[in-house]
Amino acid sequence: MEYMDSKRHYTEAKTKQRALHKHVQALQEKNRPMHDLKKRLDAKLKRLDEQRDGKKDAARKRFKKMGTKRDESEKLVRRSPLHFFFHA
Repeated sequence: MEYMDSKRHYTEAKTKQRALHKHVQALQEKNRPMHDLKKRLDAKLKRLDEQRDGKKDAARKRFKKMGTKRDESEKLVRRSPLHFFFHA
């Protein structure tokens, strides 16, 4: 008798599990468009972040280059004979 009760409980649990699994699958299918949208938005965000980082790096390089050119220019001005003439 105990075996039959156990088998019945197992069968009921398995039936309930299948119904719940089917319900979960239905919900996943219903929400699929939002998951797809999220995936596309995440990919776009990653691409935009990479572009922004590239622009930030380019700006840093330009400013560094400008600073180097300014320093070189100041050295040339200090060595120039006109610099001594006007600042003496």
